[in-house]
Amino acid sequence: MSQTKQPHADSQKKRWLKYGTNVAIVSLVAIAICALVVAISQMTGRRLDTTSQRIYSLKPQTQNVLRDLKGKLRIVSLYSTQTKPDSRSDPEGRFAADDWPSYVQTVSDLLQEYKRTNANIDVELIDPVNSPAKVDGLIAEVTSRYGGEVKKYQGFIDQYPKQLEQIKKMANEEATAIGKLSTQEIANQDVLETLQLSADTVAGFPPLLDRNQEAIQKILKQKPPDYKGAVDVTQQAMDTLSAMLSQIIDGFEKLKADVSVPPTIRQYMVDSTPRYAAIKKSADDLLKQIKDLGELKLDDLRQSLRQQNTILVLGQSDLKVIPFNKVWQEPADMRGYASDVTLKPRFAGEQQVTSAIVSLTREKKQRVVIVRPDGAPLASPGFPPFVPGGPMSQAGARLTDLNYEVLEKDLSGTYAMQAQMQQMPSAPDATDEQMKDALWVVMAFPASQQRNPMMQQPPAPLAQKLQEHLDAGGSAVVLISPGLGGEAPDLSAALKPRGIVASTNAVIVHEAMQDDQQTGDQLDQARRLPFIFDINQYGDTLMTRPLRSLASLMVPLVPVSTEPAKGYTVTPIIPIPQNVKTWGETDIDALSKGQPSKFDPAVDQASPGFAGAISQAEKGGRLVVIGSPTFMFNRYLEIPEPTLARRGTYVSRFPGNAELFVNSVLWASGQDALLAISPAAMEVSRLRDMGNGELAMVRVLIVGGIPAIVLLAGVMVYLKRRD
Repeated sequence: MSQTKQPHADSQKKRWLKYGTNVAIVSLVAIAICALVVAISQMTGRRLDTTSQRIYSLKPQTQNVLRDLKGKLRIVSLYSTQTKPDSRSDPEGRFAADDWPSYVQTVSDLLQEYKRTNANIDVELIDPVNSPAKVDGLIAEVTSRYGGEVKKYQGFIDQYPKQLEQIKKMANEEATAIGKLSTQEIANQDVLETLQLSADTVAGFPPLLDRNQEAIQKILKQKPPDYKGAVDVTQQAMDTLSAMLSQIIDGFEKLKADVSVPPTIRQYMVDSTPRYAAIKKSADDLLKQIKDLGELKLDDLRQSLRQQNTILVLGQSDLKVIPFNKVWQEPADMRGYASDVTLKPRFAGEQQVTSAIVSLTREKKQRVVIVRPDGAPLASPGFPPFVPGGPMSQAGARLTDLNYEVLEKDLSGTYAMQAQMQQMPSAPDATDEQMKDALWVVMAFPASQQRNPMMQQPPAPLAQKLQEHLDAGGSAVVLISPGLGGEAPDLSAALKPRGIVASTNAVIVHEAMQDDQQTGDQLDQARRLPFIFDINQYGDTLMTRPLRSLASLMVPLVPVSTEPAKGYTVTPIIPIPQNVKTWGETDIDALSKGQPSKFDPAVDQASPGFAGAISQAEKGGRLVVIGSPTFMFNRYLEIPEPTLARRGTYVSRFPGNAELFVNSVLWASGQDALLAISPAAMEVSRLRDMGNGELAMVRVLIVGGIPAIVLLAGVMVYLKRRD
């Protein structure tokens, strides 16, 4: 029997050579593939963002905006690697000199993403310190593109010296006339003071105007010329002159009929009053010309160069300046969350640039009017840190950034009267004409919560006004309040014909939760209260789909249901979580006092399904109703995410609150293309709830699937090696 010839074994040297060659070839192929991928990425302008928060790619809202962008835009970065923010921009000293180039690079990377996404966007990076010639070119471009405003200002400044000489001539003539008067016989102190004011005005203003003219010439020599500053100097001088002349004329009118005044002085007052009025008219004419000049785009550029580290977005007929503190925002107050860490500035560049693009490309600036029964304004920005803004100032600022004109309306009219009585400034309410074509955001508070009890005015006609607005084809976002502390406005006459029913006599509650874990988180503890809900699902509609898995805090929630309505498409939103027992509690007073809630089938609403609804008319009017009156207030938007806060980074813990409100306004005003979540909301990871089927599959996989796979692999190895 012949023996099978065994193959000759390779020597160690031959094996090294063979396997080493294989490794080298595989390594070279891998390097070649990587180089090819990088080359293709650079040639096509595309790259893969593998970061968990996708910080190197544009967010959905931005992509929606750029998808519809037709005209040309230019974005210019005026960040300098050598010019770290000064104490005005960075009072806390958060930007170290060594780290500053990385911040500049972050801005550059963002702007390049815009260019890669849409070919109509041109991006230029100009370092004002290293490239002064490019800055000069930018000035020339802005002057040429927006030259209409510049020519108006130049024309005014060119004509101003002639008008100035006329005012000086009249003032000098009057100074001569008043200098001939004798005041020795005057005993009336009011007469002496009025004449002294007259003499000081007509004698002092000509040299003052000469000094102002010298200051204007210096201002105009700046680069770029500060036309706005020059006009402001003129405006300030004319304002002062007009005010002083008004005081003189009023004083003469009162005193020239006084028989105790010497006849020569009385006669001077009679004769000179028309001359003072002529000087005042010249000053007022100049002020009117200044008012008619309008905005000056070149001044925006000048301001951006002076502020340092800004971004310019240049549109076809307008430009937007994004200052440093808008791009790198100061973190919110996180005391109690991150007391021992250095808080990092929050990068909001994408949100600001996208908002600027929206404002430059929207053909018409839409108007939003926040309608309240009475009380103080809600969205006023204030003057931080001295005068705080209204409770929904952040929401108002978001709408302003999206190029909405935000106005307010107090239907009772009492707040303006109270402010006037207290000599407090008050922004004017929206007029009836302004409200006609505006989107209404209706704050359906009980009037007694807002009204001054000392003023017994009747409740504001909120329901009637809303019904008239909707019947006329208008759109609205209505935020419903329960009847807590007073009777809630009954809006059924406006809502029910559109298929929406809001049960303001109830508040949605859930059964008590056991405190099994002591996390130390006050909000986790608060969410165990029966009337507080942590919502992360909002319904399957165009408006709410982008919000899936975004957390929001809703306190309180009013049951909202839908019913068929002819001529309207009605859809419920904000489904109530069903993992615990819920019901509509009608004993609201007891609930507000902290008394335990228990479902009473005789009076309570069983298992309310939703806390909101949307209705769209066949003719185009849109209506959003949300059963939470204050969910977009600052106090909810400013709550930081605790885990990131302890690392020194601020992001909102409940981004869904702001996004739900903004998307409601966008949808109701017909801006469907902008429906997405903002870049700021993408900073928190979103985890959606798993259904029962998915949970069962995971359990089967973990409990039985993985062990079965391991066992099967062991059997196969055993059978293979048994021979």
